[in-house]
Amino acid sequence: MQVIKEEVRAAKGLKTLSQVPNEAGLFSRKFMIESTSLCNLKCPLCPVPAHLHRNVGHMELHTFQEVIDSIAGYAKKIDLWNFGEPFLNPHIFEMIKYATDRGIKVRVSTNSTFLSEKEVEQIFWSNLTSIIVCLDGASKETHERYRIGSQFEQVVEGINRLAQSKRKLGRKLPFIRLQFLVFSYNEHEIDDIIEMAEKMQVDQLALKNVSLGTWIDGKIRKKIAKKLLPKNDKYRKYVVEEEDLQLKIEDSVCSWAYENGVVLSNGDVTTCCYDSSGVHAFANVHRDGGFWNILQSDKMKQIREQIKKRELPLCKTCQYSDYGATLINFHYENGNGKNSKSLNTPKPISEVPQNQNKKILVEKS
Repeated sequence: MQVIKEEVRAAKGLKTLSQVPNEAGLFSRKFMIESTSLCNLKCPLCPVPAHLHRNVGHMELHTFQEVIDSIAGYAKKIDLWNFGEPFLNPHIFEMIKYATDRGIKVRVSTNSTFLSEKEVEQIFWSNLTSIIVCLDGASKETHERYRIGSQFEQVVEGINRLAQSKRKLGRKLPFIRLQFLVFSYNEHEIDDIIEMAEKMQVDQLALKNVSLGTWIDGKIRKKIAKKLLPKNDKYRKYVVEEEDLQLKIEDSVCSWAYENGVVLSNGDVTTCCYDSSGVHAFANVHRDGGFWNILQSDKMKQIREQIKKRELPLCKTCQYSDYGATLINFHYENGNGKNSKSLNTPKPISEVPQNQNKKILVEKS
């Protein structure tokens, strides 16, 4: 089988606000809905649970349905996570199917610890559009160093199960992205993880740059950066100087409040996924007339103006960057010259590359 690997530099988010907002006051028809704010792992750089200073729990099914009902016919895509492990929510597959049955594409991001046979079956039953499966090491030692509470063998088995089931069923979806956080202690395994991704026959590998969240004290953040950030500048979103730590970022206005609406697990609405503790939540879908009305409210318009003028406190400590990840798309050709996956495989419902330069690698396996 011939494998074609297509590498693109991808990061979306920060840009000039030159577009005209649509009827929802947004540039896109994409939303983020937090299915749960609970997690079964204790990853060191994640705010869950130690730094998530709000009431945590699963989103109720009826809350999710109310949100979807308010944007059905308008919304095209939703990310069904924010902080927390989506598959912990006992209604997650009902949620996915409720949205996909209404023509909305759904993507989830998982720590890959819940990919048993039963759960994989439910993934296909729900018609999930896209899934990010996390594997942060090509070996047990490196993966479990960050994914505390995870078992490397179980994760690899689960990802393989998902990819193999997709091939056996002859399904085009979900689009499977394998995500690898690049640290100083695992960057030597990048070639190995590329090989693993190819053998698994996932659709895409994301070599993701580590984010040092705003919930981490500034002085500690610098120490962590010097210790954990990879040597290869390609996989860094920060410039580490003697006394300072700077994001690689273009001088532009963030479009997040115009690109997405974010609903937290309790129904609170905030402007950005980086508002981990919901400090800047300004409405609730239950008490403020529903999600659609909130998107068009005077308060939402006021917040967007604050962002344009760089007045929102959250934005002053933002860790979002134009340098998010390197994506490698995999295309597989059978021996008869026919594609087992189209060379025009659509991009997942996440980033649109800002830099269209591509590197094509052809190998046989």
